Amino acid sequence: MQNFISFPTIESGLYMFGGHKHTVNGGWTFFEQSHQVIELMIVTKGHQLTEIKDSRVIDLGPGDAILIAPGTLHTNRNADDYKKMTYMCLHFDFEDVELRSKIIGLLANKLIPAHSDLAHISGEILKLYSYNI
Repeated sequence: MQNFISFPTIESGLYMFGGHKHTVNGGWTFFEQSHQVIELMIVTKGHQLTEIKDSRVIDLGPGDAILIAPGTLHTNRNADDYKKMTYMCLHFDFEDVELRSKIIGLLANKLIPAHSDLAHISGEILKLYSYNI
């Protein structure tokens, strides 16, 4: 008897845009916003406070990441009034609704700690992306 295992087909165009690395001064804040796609943010230096409207404030330190779900009202600010902070950001989406839903359901609007594989891999991808600009 042959052992045959079928892998699922994933048809998904990946759309990425708005990627940047930004060093900001102490006291920096960014106005309340939401996006139609997923936003990936990783802090590389300092601490960022990301406030999810009507929910909580998430403190991101060096290497920490967050995936912000589409339609989520949020603000970002440097947690320190005097020291600089650096973060990297990328907006992305998938055509595959099931994959998109799983990512949002499992990972969105939560701290992804620096010691996790997901934060580490995401940071490495953003570093490579920023070097190729």
